[in-house]
Amino acid sequence: MTSIINGLQNLVASVFEIFGGIINTVLSTLQSFLAVFTTLAKDVLQLFQGLINFMLQNIVIIGVLAAAFVGFTVLTQRQNKPIAHKKGL
Repeated sequence: MTSIINGLQNLVASVFEIFGGIINTVLSTLQSFLAVFTTLAKDVLQLFQGLINFMLQNIVIIGVLAAAFVGFTVLTQRQNKPIAHKKGL
C-alpha cells in the first residue's frame, strides 16, 4: 500500500516538475528577448550619440562644404548654364 502512495506522490511530483520546467523555459525565453531588445536599443542610442559627436566635432568643415555647394548652385543658376554639358556624337 505504501508503494502505491509513494508511486502516486512521485507521479504528482513529476507532473509539477514538468509544468515548472515549462514555465521556467517560457520565462527564460522572455528574459532573453527582453535582453536582446534592450541591448539593441542601447546600441542604437550609442550609434546616434557617436554620429552627433562626429557632426559636432566637424561642424566647421560641414558648414564650409554646405556653403560651397550653395555658392556653386547660386553661381550656376545666375549664369543659366547646366552643370554638365553633353557632348555631341
